[in-house]
Amino acid sequence: MSEPDDQQLPEPSKTQRKRDMAELRALGEQLAGLSPQDLEELADERLRVAALEYRRIRKGNAKKRQLQFIGKLLRSADIDAVRSLIERKDASKLAHKTAFHQLERWRTLLLEDFGAGVSAIADVYPAVDRQQLRTLTRQAVREVEQGSEDRRHYRRLFQFLRELAESAESTDQSAGNTGAG
Repeated sequence: MSEPDDQQLPEPSKTQRKRDMAELRALGEQLAGLSPQDLEELADERLRVAALEYRRIRKGNAKKRQLQFIGKLLRSADIDAVRSLIERKDASKLAHKTAFHQLERWRTLLLEDFGAGVSAIADVYPAVDRQQLRTLTRQAVREVEQGSEDRRHYRRLFQFLRELAESAESTDQSAGNTGAG
């Protein structure tokens, strides 16, 4: 007779094991989708090398085998650390994409209604050079109205807005670093 202390948890069913492996393969695919620079943050060297190898492979069946190998490596890896890395990178990409779309909206607003655009930008970036913004906007509007194929000023307006955002961000970060020291 077996004692109650000797009872073990039942082994997962074959279906459950397959689901778990499919989940690990999906996680491996997300991991392999990260850039090589992002993969440098990964602690497990074998997993990093396998993910980089997956990016290099072009053939379908070879990619599938490599993905299964990554899934196998994930079984013994720190899953929480891998998920955390993927979530951080996804959040970073989303923040970058959101900021990019905001700059595009401001450029469009400047071209359609300069006064409202300047007000919206000045609310966020009070130190904006309004004269340069006005000049770039006029040149971009002229290009759009003329249907010019060379959209140099249109692009320059966007670059100005991006530089404005980056300089404000670096100023915020340096102010945060000096206050924490």
